[in-house]
Amino acid sequence: ADGANLPACGFTVEFEATLRVPENGTGMAADRVLLVGTQAKLRSVWYPSGALWKLRYAVSKDIEEMYGQFGKEVPAVIKATVVNNTTGLTDDVYAAFRDTGTAHLIAISGQHFSILIMSIYGVLCALGMGRKPRSLVCSVLAILYAAFVGFTPSVVRAAIMLLIVFLVFLSMREPDGLSSLFFALIVLLVLNPYSIASVSLQLSFLSCLGILLVGPLMNDFFSLRFGVGYRLLEFFVTPIVYSVVAALFTFPVTLTVFDTVSIISPLANLLSGALFTLLLVLALISVALYPLLGSAAVIVYYPCGCLAKVILALIDWLATLPFASMPSSAPHLWPAMLAAVLSIAALIAFRKSFKYIVSAVLAVSFFVTLGVGNAVLERYLKEHTIIELVEQPDMSQLYIAAETLRILIDFGGTGDFAALPAEHYETGVDVLVLLSPDESSYGRVRTLLATTEVSRILFPTVVDPRYAAADAVEQISLLAEDYNCAILYREETYRFQSGGTEVLLDTTYTDDTGAFAVSVTTAGNRFLYLNGQCGPAYNKEHGRRTQVLAVSGDAYFMPETVSVVLYGAGVDRIRLPMSAYRRESYTAAGGFTVIFGTDSVREVIVD
Repeated sequence: ADGANLPACGFTVEFEATLRVPENGTGMAADRVLLVGTQAKLRSVWYPSGALWKLRYAVSKDIEEMYGQFGKEVPAVIKATVVNNTTGLTDDVYAAFRDTGTAHLIAISGQHFSILIMSIYGVLCALGMGRKPRSLVCSVLAILYAAFVGFTPSVVRAAIMLLIVFLVFLSMREPDGLSSLFFALIVLLVLNPYSIASVSLQLSFLSCLGILLVGPLMNDFFSLRFGVGYRLLEFFVTPIVYSVVAALFTFPVTLTVFDTVSIISPLANLLSGALFTLLLVLALISVALYPLLGSAAVIVYYPCGCLAKVILALIDWLATLPFASMPSSAPHLWPAMLAAVLSIAALIAFRKSFKYIVSAVLAVSFFVTLGVGNAVLERYLKEHTIIELVEQPDMSQLYIAAETLRILIDFGGTGDFAALPAEHYETGVDVLVLLSPDESSYGRVRTLLATTEVSRILFPTVVDPRYAAADAVEQISLLAEDYNCAILYREETYRFQSGGTEVLLDTTYTDDTGAFAVSVTTAGNRFLYLNGQCGPAYNKEHGRRTQVLAVSGDAYFMPETVSVVLYGAGVDRIRLPMSAYRRESYTAAGGFTVIFGTDSVREVIVD
């Protein structure tokens, strides 16, 4: 009952279930859902008993005891960086690292292996152990650490490359980074050919490839120059160069897989890279000392916890900057993709004396293009109000984006909540209005919260506890608490404002007849959407002309002075205002898009 015996990460669970293809896989809290199970019966649970798993579990418990005083986020980050346990990371924390291009810091990779194993290698060297014995000892430790944190693709790659380095040390030869990297890739593909589809492997391999190609230039430049000034320059320049190269080489994968593209990654890695290295060192020392010293190890883990709070605050601040990231669906990214591909080609194909100059020019073009594209997109979204309605058998939604206000109203169905914002290059929703919550709403809201920032969720005022909607509302409310999302229960009329834009949601008649109305006014323009018998209140003009009227269902009361009328199924055309110069049905198209400029209607699209 207290959850103590529930299966956890690393447990093996055997169960029976009836598998079927989901009707709406995109509405579930996962990507690419192929099958779902029903009528599941739990058969058995095997609790891991291996020595390494017990050690990993003990270390995780120690981390929770040491860093629990700093909140939930700090121990989750420490566990991710030390034992590769990411189950405690919340979606918003991971999204902040992703949007700043620093997600690699919280995933066990070559950096973590190098800090841990090479530190041990240096200690053994200081103790007087010979080169061959300490290489052999560190090789064994690398294998054990890989088994300890789990043989993920990035871990296996890092372990293989370190083993090759130590093997070279044993044979008294010089290591070759590119050969080691491709040998590690071959081993991974031999063990599991399907790992080529792993996004983590693709990102890890491409970033390492770029760093290895640029590394000789950095070594040649700084190896011949001495003095404190050059050492400081190397300290600051090297992370920036490597971050830029990693961003270039991973951009094709990032653009096609993720919903955002980081622009601020070089700056974020410069500010947080050295701090995270210090954090990892302190975390490893605290994990080693806590079983021996207990609370006396506070002299190590307390500074480490404070440093983790600083890093999280820094990453969160960087992620909130307006130029930190942009949606991957933005239309201005193809020049950046072209610059990235050409830069990669130049580093691989050109001669050494020429390729660095070409790649540097293309890298500058890459980031300039990203910055300009982001500025153009921000200006477009600021100067235009976008309204899109989708009415399809499985989806009925209205999306409004005006200045800094983004509202998504769901009238029912099973459609994905993130589709309309992504279509208009947005990565967040300020207000999600659920007029007809049902059983499918929970999964769709969970998917939206996992990928998109949502500020507020509005529910119907009264939900009958006899219906499934009551359970859905309760589950969504509990879920929203984990994402710091406010829950509101709508009144008869809700008003949202941002600058010169006002959005009015009238649900006075929703509980009785299912009717509702949405009014959007911006810069003297008015859009009005009526669904059903909304009452005579909207027959008044309120001193302004309605440029676009959209009608769905059997609406009796409509304004008389209208420029454009869009109507859906079940609308009596005789009742439509005769003053409109354009009257068009959107039933066959399944919706419409209206775009207001700063002074007039720019586009009315029925497609």
